[in-house]
Amino acid sequence: MPTVPLYYEGVGRVNGRAEFVRPVTTSKDGSDPAVLAAVAEAARSGAAVALLPTTSTTAGGYPSYDGLVGYNSDADVEKTGVPTLLVPGRVADRIQEYGADVDFTARTIPARSYCLTGWFGTRKPISDPIVVTTPLSGWFTCAAERGTGIALALALAAELSREHPVFFLGNTGHELNNYGVRAYLADEFDLEPRAVFHLGSALAAAAAGPDGRFALVPRGAASNPGFDAVPGLAADLAAARFNQAAKFPGEGAVWNTVLGPSAPLLSLAGNFREFHTPDDLPRVTTSPEMLEQAYNAVRAAARDLISAT
Repeated sequence: MPTVPLYYEGVGRVNGRAEFVRPVTTSKDGSDPAVLAAVAEAARSGAAVALLPTTSTTAGGYPSYDGLVGYNSDADVEKTGVPTLLVPGRVADRIQEYGADVDFTARTIPARSYCLTGWFGTRKPISDPIVVTTPLSGWFTCAAERGTGIALALALAAELSREHPVFFLGNTGHELNNYGVRAYLADEFDLEPRAVFHLGSALAAAAAGPDGRFALVPRGAASNPGFDAVPGLAADLAAARFNQAAKFPGEGAVWNTVLGPSAPLLSLAGNFREFHTPDDLPRVTTSPEMLEQAYNAVRAAARDLISAT
């Protein structure tokens, strides 16, 4: 059956019957309490391996997903040491009835991944560029999870560079507690940006309605200054179903911590039913029309923030 490990949770070799099987229902968060509680229980029981049939849910009333789901992991957080495998939730009853054999081999290999940087509108670095940033890596094909954000980020960088130089930053390591952007900002970043636009996950993620037509799913947005201080921002974002979030989403929180509240910052991200799954395919989760609708909103919101600051 299809499986994906909970990365960094455990290494070594396990070959035999899976004695610890715990179905979990989660919200697709890398620190999801249901997943962490199940793995902790496996450790307390002395299990050699944990098998978690996983069903994920998404806010907004969309149906649950009982296929294979990948989970982000913070490699620096203490782990249980129990090798953990995620399997589709739909096989839970079959495993409970018939059991499952596991052949697991894993080790951790130190390696490097690199952020991608570039300048739009100038070949000469300046101290106060507009920054457009997006994660580059994701789970499986990640069409709407990553692909739509990359497309919109490149388009926005090209358009804004007609008026002011733009520094583009594409990050890896999003699945490891935003490790790429955290490392880059700590070790390399020395600019004082005019504004920062973080275009995160699910920028043009969509779901088909009963009539088969796509509609954008709700996503979150946060800004410095806040929505109330930026005329037009809330309305322009709402045109593509970006709703005001209680906190900065994803890598936007890292930027906010590093730059502080005085730096103009707009951060957009969300999730959807097929988020972190093999079914995040272009024909399933987005379309050119959804990309256009999302981009028009993002472009207008970017100009709102620049004008207000």
